[in-house]
Amino acid sequence: MMHDVRTFGAVGDGKTKDHLAIQAAIDACAKQGGGRVTLPPGTYLSGTIYLKNHVCLDIQPGAVLQASPDIADYNAPDFCPQNWSSVIEKTNGAHLVVAVEVHHVTLTGGGRIDGNRAAFFDPYTCTRAQFPGTRPAQMLFFCESTNIRIENLELTNSPYWTCFLHGCEDALIRGLTIVNDMKAWNSDGLDIDACRRVTVSDCNITGADDAIAIRGNPKRLRDPSRVCEDITVTNCVLMTNQAAVRVGVGNGSIRRCCLSNLCIRRAGVGIDILSTYRDSSVSDRTSRPKDYPDAGTDVSDILFDNIVMQTHMPFDLVSNHHEAPMAHSGKLLRNITIRGVRGYGCITSLFQGNHDLNLRNVSLVDIDLEYNGGEHIRLLQDGETCAQRFPGYRPYAIYAANIDGFSMDRVRLTWGELKGPWTHAMLTAHVKDLTLRNCRLPAPPGGIDCEHLETWNDRI
Repeated sequence: MMHDVRTFGAVGDGKTKDHLAIQAAIDACAKQGGGRVTLPPGTYLSGTIYLKNHVCLDIQPGAVLQASPDIADYNAPDFCPQNWSSVIEKTNGAHLVVAVEVHHVTLTGGGRIDGNRAAFFDPYTCTRAQFPGTRPAQMLFFCESTNIRIENLELTNSPYWTCFLHGCEDALIRGLTIVNDMKAWNSDGLDIDACRRVTVSDCNITGADDAIAIRGNPKRLRDPSRVCEDITVTNCVLMTNQAAVRVGVGNGSIRRCCLSNLCIRRAGVGIDILSTYRDSSVSDRTSRPKDYPDAGTDVSDILFDNIVMQTHMPFDLVSNHHEAPMAHSGKLLRNITIRGVRGYGCITSLFQGNHDLNLRNVSLVDIDLEYNGGEHIRLLQDGETCAQRFPGYRPYAIYAANIDGFSMDRVRLTWGELKGPWTHAMLTAHVKDLTLRNCRLPAPPGGIDCEHLETWNDRI
């Protein structure tokens, strides 16, 4: 059954608040067992709307669901136990479209969802730290729901993450165009957290933060044992200032993910896999913090294939996000394969586990990397250790440390126009079972091809 929101009082003039009429149409549709709720061409100013079982919200071409600038039109932060706000990231827990503990819900139609970011903050006049106010959280919030379809829509101007699936199962995301301002803080494209059986395809994502993030953070869910697993991503075009694809973050598990046929137009990091963000306030950098005995996400059985990327850092596979290695690990990163990549970079590609070799069985196959620039690359100064600098600024194209099983097959490195003091094509330390097959790793001009150090040295 089809329900036109205008028959429930929606105006679509961009001035009248239409969320009560839209919600009435959704509720009526759900009461009758499900069907389609249609937004014809027009601009529908809206606060939070809640999707219901067996309801398809059809935003037709020429229709815009635009977020209200009035925060009173949105859900309260505690509207469901899984929701949260963030003091650090200046979010108040409000969402534009919500689907919590529902099943068989669809967003589609060829129209647009506009988060109206400019109504809440201007990233050109202040930083996030300087921002004195608050802003809505994830524009689309799907939580512990099943049988989800989100397809053929433009999502734009999100004030925070654009589309967040948390603890969901059996989701299809297809044909989305996500466009956020390249200066807008935390403007992630797709965040898939503690979900099962999710397929993402044919999306074009542009924004300032992670384009696609696969996360393992189930602790706020009704079922905190949920694992993020069986995720596929294919045929997508990505552009971001941060990570094109991030895998990790949280205190759970991520496994069996396949990502292929990606065109990364521009990114700070092409492929970013990490177990944890460490607490920077911890003074002891050599031991696992006692307050976080299981810190991090266990990541296993991840495949990347057939990718072209223009990045600053092509690869960043680490136990701890840009922190020095610890003596012990809460979780493992293992069985990771990256193959069929043509990449461009200008800072170090990093593969770094903790001292207990928790990064295991990493394979690079058929990889072509071209390095240019390197203005931020510099040599270590007297008395300086690698822990005292951003690890991407080391003078090596590839740096690998604390790994049990590191294989490189047909990895080919070329040097372009360099502006930094590069010294090595590759430097490794504490790598057990290192295998190089048919690789071409020439030294930078005046440098050394590659070097393998059997004993740990704080200078590297």
